[in-house]
Amino acid sequence: AAIPDDFDQRVARGREWQDRLVGRPRRLMLVSSSRATPLELATAERIDGPVCPRERTTAPVLAWIDRRAGRWELKLFSGDATRVVLGQNSILRNPCVASTAAGLVLACERDEQSGSGEVLVLAQDGTQLLSIPGRNPAIVAVSDGVVLLTEQCSRNEIFLKVTRISGGHVSGEADIRHADYTFNAGLAWSGAGDEVFVAAENCPAFGEGSQLGKHREIMVWRYSAGIVTPFPSAAGNILPVEKRAFQSVGPENLPPIRPQVIVEQGRPVVVFRQFRYHGFKTFGWDMFWCRLNGEAWDPPARLSPCLSSPDTGACILPFDGRYIGMFPALEHDGEAGRTYGHRVEFHEFNESQRLPRFEIAGDKGLRSD
Repeated sequence: AAIPDDFDQRVARGREWQDRLVGRPRRLMLVSSSRATPLELATAERIDGPVCPRERTTAPVLAWIDRRAGRWELKLFSGDATRVVLGQNSILRNPCVASTAAGLVLACERDEQSGSGEVLVLAQDGTQLLSIPGRNPAIVAVSDGVVLLTEQCSRNEIFLKVTRISGGHVSGEADIRHADYTFNAGLAWSGAGDEVFVAAENCPAFGEGSQLGKHREIMVWRYSAGIVTPFPSAAGNILPVEKRAFQSVGPENLPPIRPQVIVEQGRPVVVFRQFRYHGFKTFGWDMFWCRLNGEAWDPPARLSPCLSSPDTGACILPFDGRYIGMFPALEHDGEAGRTYGHRVEFHEFNESQRLPRFEIAGDKGLRSD
C-alpha cells in the first residue's frame, strides 16, 4: 500500500506494523536427536538466552529469561521439566548457569533502586546464595564451588571482579583492571582446583577522539587461589591481533570483540570475532582463534567461512580431538542493502584450521598504523 501523506496516518501505519511484526511472541524450541519433533520450551514477548552450562551434562540443561505482561522470570529446563527460579515485575537480564557436583547454580542481573546493576546467584530451587553489585555475569563450576565473573562499572571505568563461591559463601575475590574499560569477558575452568582463565576486551574510555574507544585489545589472565596474573606472562598476555583499519573521516578500527575461552589440557584457546570490510556500508564479522605455541600466542587464524553477526550466539566445541563450530551466518553484498540468507552453519575442523586471510582492497584507504 502507498505511504499516506498525512502524518497521523503514517504514525498509525507504523504502529500497526509494529503490532504485527515487532510485537510477535518469541518461541524457544529444543531440537534433539532423541525427539521426533522440536519441543517448545517457552513463548513470550521477549526471551533473553537461552544459555547452557560450560560443563558436560548427561541431558540438556538450559536457562533463560522471558517477559510476559510486564513480568520477568528466570527459568530453568532440566530433567525434561521447566521451572521458574526467580520472578519479578522489573527487568531481569543476562542469565547464566553452571553445573556443579552439588547441583545447578544460576546467575542473572537486575537493576537496584539506585539504577545500578546487581548480580544475583541462585540455587536451582530459587534459594539466593549471593547478591553483589555488578552486571553481565559469567559463571563456571570449579572444584568445590563456582567462580563468578562480573563487570563493575562507573562513569569513567569498567573493571572485572572475580568471585570464588564455595558452600554458598564467598571464599576469594580479585579485581582485573587494565586501561579504562575491561569488559565483554569470557571465562573457563582449567580443570584443576579453582584455576580459571579470563579473556576480555580492553580499550580507552569512549569519547577520547573521533572514534569510540579507539583500538580494542584482547588480554588474558589466570585466576587461582585469590590471585590474578597475566597469562602466560606479564609481557605476553595480549593477543597478537593486527591493528587494521579503513579510513573515512578519521581512522576507524576493525577491533577484535567478544572473546570466548575454551581449555585444552589445562591451557586456554581464545576465540573472538573481527569485522570484515568488503565494501561500502559493509556488515559482517569473521570468527578467529589464537592458540598458545609454547609460552607465546600464535597469530589469529580464521575459522568461519561465512560472514556472521557481531552479537548473535556462536561457539566452538571440542569434540574427540576435533572441533565443531556453530556460526550464525548471513549474506551481505558489501553495499547499502539489507543482510539476507540468515542461518546457522555447522563446521567440523581440527586445530590446524586456518582459512585464507581476507584482504582489504588497496584502494579502500587501508591503514596499518
